[in-house]
Amino acid sequence: GNGGPFLATTTGGPLGNTSFVTFCLEVSENFSYGSSYTYALNDGAVNGGVAGQTSTNYDPVSDATKWLYYQAVTGNYVSWYATVTGSALSADSGAGFQYAFWYLENEKTSGEIPTLGLSLANYAVAHAADWSPLYASGNRVYALNLTDGGGGVHQDQLAFQQLAQPVPEPASLVLFGTGLLFISHRLLKRRRRT
Repeated sequence: GNGGPFLATTTGGPLGNTSFVTFCLEVSENFSYGSSYTYALNDGAVNGGVAGQTSTNYDPVSDATKWLYYQAVTGNYVSWYATVTGSALSADSGAGFQYAFWYLENEKTSGEIPTLGLSLANYAVAHAADWSPLYASGNRVYALNLTDGGGGVHQDQLAFQQLAQPVPEPASLVLFGTGLLFISHRLLKRRRRT
């Protein structure tokens, strides 16, 4: 009833076989610990959280949430956490992140979350624009939409994925450049003939 962090394990599907730390996106839905669900990845919660519990309501995950979740799952928060929150890392840190996510997704108001969560949320809002370059580098944050065997909708979670971006080898770059030069030279020859 108090949200994450949780450890999720996927088998197959878009994320493959992996385990990762996750947090809840909504406050008014639930799931059962240790149960299996079918999942889909989307850019938002399919039931829209407190904004409305209908199957057609869709609530996109904010860039501030994406940035903050990226910080949490990659461990980057360790370098700035104490400065931003005024607190040392402790067992309460995960709850602080959960409350921050709920606030950023308009699931709770500032008066409903502890100071720790509000500090994290405000810092994330200030860095939301930093999500664009992280996205361009292949980082993805999704809503992990859960359904049970009967198609019932359950608590949406956060999921992270790093897309592989192959770096061309220097020899490939030279060949690619040579190919462009060859094409350019052939075009020049054709123009001169006409």
